[in-house]
Amino acid sequence: MKKIIITIAILFSFVIGEEIQITTWNIANFGETKLDNQEAMDKVLEVLSDDHVICLQEINQVVDVRGDSRNSAEILKDRLAQKTGLEWRLTLSDETGEGGKKERYAFLWRAGLGNLVNSEIVEFTHPDLQTERGYFVTDFNFRGEDIKIVSLHAKASGRVAERKLQWEEIANNLSNLPQETRIFVVGDLNMEHNRSFERNFSPLLDIGLKTSLDRGQLTTLRKNRIIDGSHLAKQVDYIFAKNVEIKNPKVEDFVLEFFQDQLGEIDIEKANQVSDHLPISLKIDIPNDFPPTFKMATWRVRRFSSSSRDENELFTIKSIVQKYDFIALQDVRDQEVIERLVEKLKLSRKEYDFEVKLPYAFLWNKEFITQQQAARFTSSGSFQRRPVFSSFKAGNFDFVVLTHHTTTRSLTATKEEIRQLPTVFREVQNQFPNEKDIILTGCFNRAPRFSEWEELLGTGDMFAAFRRPVDISTVGTNISDRDVVDNFFFDLNEVTEQEVELGVDKFDEQIFANDDRTASKEVSGNRPCFVEFSTKDND
Repeated sequence: MKKIIITIAILFSFVIGEEIQITTWNIANFGETKLDNQEAMDKVLEVLSDDHVICLQEINQVVDVRGDSRNSAEILKDRLAQKTGLEWRLTLSDETGEGGKKERYAFLWRAGLGNLVNSEIVEFTHPDLQTERGYFVTDFNFRGEDIKIVSLHAKASGRVAERKLQWEEIANNLSNLPQETRIFVVGDLNMEHNRSFERNFSPLLDIGLKTSLDRGQLTTLRKNRIIDGSHLAKQVDYIFAKNVEIKNPKVEDFVLEFFQDQLGEIDIEKANQVSDHLPISLKIDIPNDFPPTFKMATWRVRRFSSSSRDENELFTIKSIVQKYDFIALQDVRDQEVIERLVEKLKLSRKEYDFEVKLPYAFLWNKEFITQQQAARFTSSGSFQRRPVFSSFKAGNFDFVVLTHHTTTRSLTATKEEIRQLPTVFREVQNQFPNEKDIILTGCFNRAPRFSEWEELLGTGDMFAAFRRPVDISTVGTNISDRDVVDNFFFDLNEVTEQEVELGVDKFDEQIFANDDRTASKEVSGNRPCFVEFSTKDND
C-alpha cells in the first residue's frame, strides 16, 4: 500500500479511565415487587450509576414485570444502561440454596473494562458445615491482569466456629492461585466486625486479604424504627482485597441522601423498600495496556451484501479492513455479510465487535475499543439515506462518530444533503452536550472545495482531513484518483495538540495492479481513508 501522510497538530479531550469503583450490595429480595416499585428502583439506579463493577446478592428468580419475563438482574442491567447511557455486561449465577433460602448472585460491569473468563457457583463441601448457600466465583481479565472475585451471602446463624469453616474453605480454594493475582472476597458475610474480628476472619486474613472498612462502619438498616438517633444496625458487609491499593473505601448511605427530610426525620420503612443493607465500595487502579494510537477508517464498500461477495472477494476485503482498529462502512446491504467479515477477521488474531444500521455498519477492535451507546439515526433534515451516529471509547479517548453516504440521484440532491450536514452535526452535539469530540465521516460524493461545504467548514474551526489543493493533491479517495469524495470532518477548536496521521489506502494498486475494473467489481470503487488518533493523552 502506498501511503500518503500529512501530520497535523490537534488535541482531543480525553477522560481518565484508570480508576474503577467496585461495589458489593445485598440488594434484598430483588425481584418483581421491587422492580414494580418505581420510587425504590429510581434509588437503586441512582446508587449504582457511578459504579464500574457491581456484585449483588439476593437476586430472585425469573420475574414478569409488565410483560417482561426475565431474571430480575437482566432487567436491572437494561435499566442501568438507560440510566447511565452506557453498555453493561452481566453474568448471573445458577440458583443456590434450599427452600426459602434460594437465590442467585449477579455480577455486572461496564462494557470495555475487561473480559469475563469464567464464573461458577461453588457449593461448600465440609462435612461439619450446614450452609444455606454456595458462593459465586468470577474470573475476570482487566486489561491483561487476572482478577478473581468471590461473592458470598453467608449463613446468618450458627456458632462462630461453624461459620469460620466457610472462610477456611474459600481460603483453601484461593491459596493455590498465583501469588500476584488480585483477589476480592465480597458480600453479606453475616458476621459482625467486632473486637474478635481478627480471630473470626483469620482464614481470610492469613492468606493476605485485607478488609476495606474499619470497625464501626455499619452496613445494615434498622427495620422499622430509629433507635438512639441511628437508622443503622450492624456491620456485616465486607470487601476483602489482596494485591490492590484500596482507595476511597466507603459505605454508601442512601438513607441520608434520599429518605431524610429537611428536619432530619428519616422514613426508615421506605428506605427498607430499597434494601435493608447499604452498598459498600472501593476504588482501584487498573493498567492502561491499550496501544498508544489507533487507526479510524471510513470506507464505502460497493453494494456490500452477502450475495454480492464470494469467499475470495470477502477475504480480500478482510485483508484491507484488518489494518484498522475502527471502521465506518457505507453501502452495507445486509447484516450477514458483516457477520461473515467479522468471522474472517478472527484469522488476523483481532477480535472485532460490530453494529449494523443499514446501510451503515461500525466495526471496532474490542480489545480496547468499546461502544458507549447504541447507534441511532439522526432526525433532522431530509436524506435518501439518513445519517447514523454512535459513541465509543478507545483507551482514554471518548468520541462520537457520525457517518453518512450522500445521495447520487442528482447533483442538486447531493449538494442539498451536504448543505444539511451542519444541522445534523448540531443535532448530534445536542445529544452529547459533554462530549465535544464529534467526528463526521463518510462517502459524500463531493470534495470539500465546493461551495455547498461552506457552512459546515465555517462551523467553529472545522477541519476537513482530505481536500485539494493540499500535499495529497495527486491522490483521490476513489480508485480513478479523480477526486476526494470520502472524508473526515472535526472541529479544531475541540481538537488540538495531538499528532494525527492521515492516509489513503490505495489497495487497487497494491492488490489489483491498477486494474480498476476488477478492483471496483470485487471490492469497491472507493478507497478507505483513515486518521490515526491517540488513546493515551488526557485533558
